[in-house]
Amino acid sequence: MNQSDSVLAIVGGGAAGVATFIAAVRNRAADVIYVIDPKPVGRGFAFSNSDDDILCNTSVDIMSVIDGKDSDFYDYLTSRGHDVSLDSYVPRPWFGDYLTDRYDQYRRIALRQGIDVVHLRYRFKSLKIVGRQRYRLRFEEDFSPVSLEATDIVFCVGFGAAQIPTALQPYRHHSAFVDCPYPESDLVNRVPHHSSVLVVGSKLSAVDAVIMLCRDGRKVTMISPSGDLLCVRSRFVRIRSHALDADAIRAITATTSPRSARTDVHIRYRWMRYLTKTLAAVSSLPWRSQFSDRPSVKERLLDEIEIAESGRNEWQDYVVPFVDALNEAAVKNGGTTLDEFNSLKKIIYRYVTGLALPNAKRIATLFERGVLTLRKGVLTRVVHEGDHGRWKVDWGEGEHNFDTIVSAAGYHFPNFVLNNDDEIEIDVYGGASPNTIGVSPELAAEHPRLSQESIWFVGPAAHLRMPLPNAVFIIAPVANAVIASLMKMSMKRPLRLISSRTEKASVADRNALSAQRVDLADID
Repeated sequence: MNQSDSVLAIVGGGAAGVATFIAAVRNRAADVIYVIDPKPVGRGFAFSNSDDDILCNTSVDIMSVIDGKDSDFYDYLTSRGHDVSLDSYVPRPWFGDYLTDRYDQYRRIALRQGIDVVHLRYRFKSLKIVGRQRYRLRFEEDFSPVSLEATDIVFCVGFGAAQIPTALQPYRHHSAFVDCPYPESDLVNRVPHHSSVLVVGSKLSAVDAVIMLCRDGRKVTMISPSGDLLCVRSRFVRIRSHALDADAIRAITATTSPRSARTDVHIRYRWMRYLTKTLAAVSSLPWRSQFSDRPSVKERLLDEIEIAESGRNEWQDYVVPFVDALNEAAVKNGGTTLDEFNSLKKIIYRYVTGLALPNAKRIATLFERGVLTLRKGVLTRVVHEGDHGRWKVDWGEGEHNFDTIVSAAGYHFPNFVLNNDDEIEIDVYGGASPNTIGVSPELAAEHPRLSQESIWFVGPAAHLRMPLPNAVFIIAPVANAVIASLMKMSMKRPLRLISSRTEKASVADRNALSAQRVDLADID
């Protein structure tokens, strides 16, 4: 790069990477932008699905990847003839197509502005600080360039490695063990039709796995410590009038007793009291009537489906503002840990994450057909009988036999660490270490061995500061805020509004570039 160039490297090309790229282009944050991802941009791990039976778990209303353009995903879908509403849960491949489309459109805008855009299809290995706001990136591939230099870095990597229960770790490479349900095409190809399958987990990825597996005559048992499903919601949208007070959440955290004297019961009581009082104050229905108290999972699922279909679950419209307030409170929480916020997340995870109504109906049908069961427990003994035998599994209810085991127990959040050469690497298992790099309230890197650097985090990479960092409605504004902070730190200004490319553009196009921000109307 030229010494005068500002070069932004975005590590990760999924939803967070695309949102950050768009924010960088709209704000003209760099002369050169590299997007580093071995996959096509927009086809990150979370949205690389190809099967339309895999649904987004958030409604169209809050899935715009462009900050300030709330209806952008809806507009994209309707422009392509899809009959959707803002409440709709749509196939996940549609969102992957949308990410790819918006990246391509803003890449063209960038070229018209004179911004060079390069997609490097390599895997990030390490980052070395070589000067004031100058960084050298290295890659995993032997055939890749030795290094790349940049002035600004934004880490937009997704989740880390799949979590594998302890009892299954010795079998992680076994042919009859699937350590991750994605990509779903690999899952269904590896599990024989009409076989008996154990799915470890009962949250979103486990639900996706069950839906895929039960289509072809397989019989599935789900096992999880909770033995429960997520709460059913008919929509997941943002209602502007429902904002909650982040300072109130911070106050609860600040007045919580010291950790040495704290118990899970105490934490649960304090948070549940706050949540129920808040819901009682803002909802038109008694809060108790919005939840099911049925004793069994099947009964509770059917009850929650009926509540959702009748529109009695007003709590669902307060989830987005609650997540906003929770993240805001955590980001402003000074130097304290996220223990309190993570405790709350565990308590309300069943409601914050939620089960989309269409998927809830599918699961209820599978229960009714007798091809799905759900058990509560933790695997205590797992044995496989030879190359062509079956799994013998015990979770406290005696021995059960299965042909295949699928782990859908979630994923580690990635941490970033300094190695002995002061290079930054990614720990995909998220282990605790004194060399782990923290995340500042501005979502920049902070560590005693680092000075103030232009190294930033968006999406799951920001989890050490934000307890709920990865939904699209969180990512888009965070990406825009990070780019604004990046520009402020570096005192960047638009350096090359007119390049050899834009000199060839029409007068109207060049005049459009004088605006402070770029909008979709500028696209050819």
